[in-house]
Amino acid sequence: MAKPAPRPVPVPQKRRFRLTGRTVLRIGVLSLIGASGLLAGLDMFAPPTAEIPASEGAALPATATPLGRLATWSRPALGTRIDQPEYAEASSGNPISAVDGKLKSAWEPRPKQPGWLSLQLADHHGPRLLLVWQAFGHHYLYRRTIPKTYRLLASDDSPDGIGGMWRVLETVTENRVRTRGHVVTAPGAKWLRLQIDGSWTGTPSLTEIVVYDLKGEGPAGCFLVLGDGISNASLTQFTWEPARESADPQPVPLFINGGANGLTAGQGLKLLGQALAVTPPQTYIGIALGSTDALTGTPLPQFERQLQQMVDAIRLSGHLPLLARPPWNPQIKDYLAVIDHVATANGLPAGPDLYGWFQTHSADLGMDGFHPTPAGQAAIRRLWHFSVLKTMKGKP
Repeated sequence: MAKPAPRPVPVPQKRRFRLTGRTVLRIGVLSLIGASGLLAGLDMFAPPTAEIPASEGAALPATATPLGRLATWSRPALGTRIDQPEYAEASSGNPISAVDGKLKSAWEPRPKQPGWLSLQLADHHGPRLLLVWQAFGHHYLYRRTIPKTYRLLASDDSPDGIGGMWRVLETVTENRVRTRGHVVTAPGAKWLRLQIDGSWTGTPSLTEIVVYDLKGEGPAGCFLVLGDGISNASLTQFTWEPARESADPQPVPLFINGGANGLTAGQGLKLLGQALAVTPPQTYIGIALGSTDALTGTPLPQFERQLQQMVDAIRLSGHLPLLARPPWNPQIKDYLAVIDHVATANGLPAGPDLYGWFQTHSADLGMDGFHPTPAGQAAIRRLWHFSVLKTMKGKP
């Protein structure tokens, strides 16, 4: 006996918003270039926790067997993203604000009401889709703007992103982070929808939503950067791809922004446990810390101990750490020496050298000599981009 057709998810009617001109909705086609790699943002891989010293105030996930310094890593699968103008629909608010690539604009549903945003997909995509979203805020755990409970849905027959039959692909509850990636299976889908059913304290505010088409059987490459406000303001999925307008775009990984303004190594150690809980094995995790520690005077032995504990926790969880050299400032030299020592002692691949860049490009720093200008943020994106691709394509 045939199963009854799924009932459509009820949604309010709304006029359409057409996206014209330069690309504002990024629907990508990924050409995977590795036989094995990484998954992004899935909840099922959360390992058990291993307690670290109470003085550091955090519990970090860990697997039973550490990778070790000489662990063998296979190349992750990267992908090429191809942009094209499409449509977006929403239950309320302006959906363009979530797909225009502007960090200061955001889509917000009506307060205290469930809301949804639908994205039209390119024709002839594969069965696996990767959706990435990021909420407005200055902290990885900024609850005021993030969805707490939400679903991903797909429609094969919707003519406009509003009506038609919709099926649930994934349900997320108790979300605590402001940026996530989801791999879902939706062969033949014409539209993909993010349905927000509940929030923590305020109205969800999403600054970007991106969809990729995954080609091949290997999982998608994933890179998470845990850093202070310097990296937090510079790196998002939209801005992660400096060559996205090029006629020959380069393969890129999925990027997850785990930054928080004013983050010290001690605070990063606490935040790391939250990040690893929703990050699957063999993710590249970049650590971009030291600037705030230098300004606040964190004792060097404490800074080194906390940095080493982060490296150990990342490896114990089945990931690969990558340490960035923070931007130049008068107080940073001693902390830079600690970062270099930890990277060398642990045999880590070279991270982006922000110190070297800003030492010779001081005009890329703002009036405070600490935070980067827009040109400096572009330089940070470029340095991270090249460092990540070099590491992923080579042997860590």
